[in-house]
Parts: sequence; C-alpha cells; structure tokens
Amino acid sequence: MREPKFRGFSIETNSWHYGHGWFKCDYTEEYKQEKGITDNAILYTDGSPVECELKSMGQFIGRLDQNGKEIFAGDIMRREFEISRDIIDPVSLGFVDREIEESGYFIGVVNYRPSEGFVLNKCKKFNEDGEIISQLSGVKIYPKYATVIGNIYENPELINS
Repeated sequence: MREPKFRGFSIETNSWHYGHGWFKCDYTEEYKQEKGITDNAILYTDGSPVECELKSMGQFIGRLDQNGKEIFAGDIMRREFEISRDIIDPVSLGFVDREIEESGYFIGVVNYRPSEGFVLNKCKKFNEDGEIISQLSGVKIYPKYATVIGNIYENPELINS
C-alpha cells in the first residue's frame, strides 16, 4: 500500500510543498482578519510542517498523465476523446474501416467522488474547433489520454472562461 501524498501552496515561500498529511488550521474569523489571511492548512513534509492555503491542498491520485506528470486533486486536465463506429462488410461481416463520428476534448478539474473515485468536475466538452458543446460533471479521467494543464489554485481562468 502506498503512502498518501499531498501538496499545498505556501504564501510564505511562494511555492508548492509536498507532504504526507495535513490538517485545517482552526483560526477564528477575528484572527484571520487581523493577520490578513484566509483559511489555511498545515502540511506535514519530510522536513518540517508548512502553512499552506487551504484551497490549494490536493491529494495525489496515484496516477500519472500521458506526459508522466503526477495528477493531484485540484489539477485541471485536458482529455482528448473520439467517438467512432466500425464499418462492417455486409457480406463477410468482417471489419472494413472505422468512421469518426465526433472528436474533441474535455477540460475539467480533478475531484474525488466516493462512488466514482477521481473524475473531472466543472468539465466543459469542446469540439475539435474549440467550441464548447456542453458542460458536464463526473467525466472519467483516463490518464493515458489526458494532460495536466494547470490547477484550480494558480489557473482558475482555464475553467472559468
């Protein structure tokens, strides 16, 4: 069994940190206003604990994208798709060709759903011309067809545009 792996962004160091566990800081609203901070978490790293922004926290899903990059909850991924149908010879009933009916890509945020595991949420489906066809949630990731293109913390415009 592999050890859980998490990441979080530290405002103090302006960088990502990786660790094996974390907890949410229990600051009062008064304290957060006084210090000018948002909800934070403490990330346990191999060195020492690091304070990170809570909204940046994400767990490694145990899979790599098609380029070998680790995938974390909160990552924004682009996943290609192709819908095709086989053309069968009516006489021999053998395969003749494959016809592509639709192709394009999805862009969504990696999120965990207890009933489905890690999926893409806030997902947009684009045709091959880059036009939005529909908006979906719960799209399977299929890492060998997907690429991490950013994360919701640093690149929210990839989802919100």
